[in-house]
Amino acid sequence: MDDLLASGSISAINQALAEKRVSSREMTAWYLARIDALNHSGIQLNAVRELAPDALSSAQHADDE
Repeated sequence: MDDLLASGSISAINQALAEKRVSSREMTAWYLARIDALNHSGIQLNAVRELAPDALSSAQHADDE
């Protein structure tokens, strides 16, 4: 999953979602962790200034539908 989300194309990620190889919640959690890692440790990129506080629950809702 790491390779797909780190460097996969939008169509490849969309296909993985459609085939249920990855869930919206898993994908959102992965990206939130990556943002945290890049913003607050290592290179301290600080490129993302604000996140939706309900991102994980919204992703779970999308999976449930």
